[in-house]
Amino acid sequence: MGGVVSAVASAVVRAFAGIFTGTPDAQNPTVNAIEAYHHHQDEERRQRVEEAYRLRRDEEEDRRMREHEERRRREDDEDRERRWREDEERRLRDEEDQRVRDDHERMMREERDRVTREMEEIAASIRQQQDEIRAQEGAAKMKEEEVARMENAVAAMVVETREANERARAAEEASVQRGKEAMAVAAEARRKENEAVRRQEQFRLKEETRRHQEDEQRAVLQEQLEAATENLKKGIQPVVWPTRQQLNEAKVKFGYRKDMLHFAVSGPSGSGKSSLINAFRGLKTKSHDAAPVGIVETTTTITRYPDARQEMPYQRFVWYDVPGAGTIDMPSWQYFNQQGLFVFDFIILVYDARFTEIDADILENCRRFRIPAFIVRSKANQHILNMLYEDDDLTFLEAREKYIEETRQNLASNLKKRNLHDVNTRCYIVSNSSLYDLVKAAETADDSGKPPARKKNQDAYIDEEQLLVDLLDAAVKRRYHSANKTRDSRSHVAVRQTLTAATAAVGELASSVSKLGLGTSSGSSTVK
Repeated sequence: MGGVVSAVASAVVRAFAGIFTGTPDAQNPTVNAIEAYHHHQDEERRQRVEEAYRLRRDEEEDRRMREHEERRRREDDEDRERRWREDEERRLRDEEDQRVRDDHERMMREERDRVTREMEEIAASIRQQQDEIRAQEGAAKMKEEEVARMENAVAAMVVETREANERARAAEEASVQRGKEAMAVAAEARRKENEAVRRQEQFRLKEETRRHQEDEQRAVLQEQLEAATENLKKGIQPVVWPTRQQLNEAKVKFGYRKDMLHFAVSGPSGSGKSSLINAFRGLKTKSHDAAPVGIVETTTTITRYPDARQEMPYQRFVWYDVPGAGTIDMPSWQYFNQQGLFVFDFIILVYDARFTEIDADILENCRRFRIPAFIVRSKANQHILNMLYEDDDLTFLEAREKYIEETRQNLASNLKKRNLHDVNTRCYIVSNSSLYDLVKAAETADDSGKPPARKKNQDAYIDEEQLLVDLLDAAVKRRYHSANKTRDSRSHVAVRQTLTAATAAVGELASSVSKLGLGTSSGSSTVK
C-alpha cells in the first residue's frame, strides 16, 4: 500500500510541476489587500488634509474679509467723522455768514431808516426852506447834489443787499445738497455694515457646523476607543492592519520575491518544525543546508531556508522557520503582525502536545487576512510508540487509530472554543520521517511512476500524502489564476486523474487489509 501511495505522490508532483514551470501570474492576495488598505487610508488622509486645507483657506479668507470689512468700517467711520467735522465747520461758517448777513441787513435797515429819516428831515427842511432855496439857488443846487449822492448811495446799498440775498439763497441750496449727499453716504455705510453683519453670521454658522462635525468625530472616536478598551477587558482581540512600513520591512527581512512561494512553518520549540522543514525540502538532519534540529529556541528571529532543488515545483519554494511565542513578551494578538506573518503565502501550524492560544491566534489572523493555513500534528510515529509502551494490550493499528481519533477530537474541541472550527478545517497528522520518505519517493520516481524501494515501513503513512497534495493545490489556487481558470489544461487533467486513481487504489488496498484482519490505515480527514 505504501508503494502505491508513493507512486501516487510522485505522479501528483509531476502533474503539478507543469503548472509551476511558469512564473506565478497572481500576486500574494494578502499583500495586495494590505497595500490596497493603505492606499485607501492614504486617500482618506489626503482628503482629510485637503479638507483641513480648504477649511484653513476659508478661515483665512474669512479673516481677511473681516479685516478688510473692519478696515473699511474704520475708514467709513473716519470719513463720516471727517465729513461731520466739515459739515459742522461749514454749518458754523454758514451761521457766521448768516449772522454777518443779518448784521449787515440790520445795519442796512438802520441805515435806510436813518437815511429815510434824514431824507424826511431834509425834505421837511427843503419844504421849509423852499423859499430860502429859491432865494439861495446856489445853496439849493448844492443841496440837490448832496441828495443825489445820497440817493445813489441808497441805490448802491439796495443792489448790495440784493446780491447778499442771492448769495444767501445759493448757500442755502448748497447746504441742502450737501445734506442729501451725507444721507446717501450714511445709507451706503448702513448697507455695508449690514453686509458685514451677514458675512459674520455666515462665518459663525460655518464655525458652528465645523465644531459640531469635530464634536461628532471626537464622539465617534471616543466610542471606538471605549469599545476597544471594553473588548480588551473581555479578551476580544482588536483587528489591527499592518502599517506600510511593517509590510515593506517584512518583505526586506524575509527576502520576499513575487516569483516565489513562501511557506512559514510556525510552532513552539520542540514541536518538530525544523524536521518538518527538512522533510519538505527532501533533506535529512545531517544533510548540508538542513535546518538545525534539537536546539532550544531562545530568539525571535525567523530563519529562511530556500529549497535548493532545481526541479519543478521545488525551485519556486522558500521555507521559513518561525519560532514560537514562548520567548516573546507581547500580547498574543500582536504576535502575528510583529513577526510579519502577513507577508507569507502559506502558514503551516505545527503542534506537538497541545494546540496553544498563540496557535489559535495565528489561525484566526490567517482567516482574517485570507492566508491558507495548514494545522499539522507532528511526531505521529513517536506518539503512537508511546501509547504502545503505556498499554501492552494495544496493537499497532489500534494505537494508531486511537491516536488519530483523539488528536482530531481534541483539536476540534480547542477550535470550537475559539469559534474557529468549520467543516473545511483539516488536521494533518504526520511523521516527519514518513514525510521525508514520501518526498524522496516523489523525487526519485522513474518515468514509469514506480518509486524505488525505501528503507522504512511505508504503511505508517497517515496524512503525509494528503498534506503534500493539498499544499500544491493551494499554491496553484492562490498564485496561478490562469491555471484555475483553465480547468481543462493538461496539468489539471493529469492532477485530477492521478487523485482519482489514488483514491481508488487506496480504497482497494484498505479493503484488502481489512479482509486480512489487519485493521485500516486512516488517511487525512476533516476535523469533525
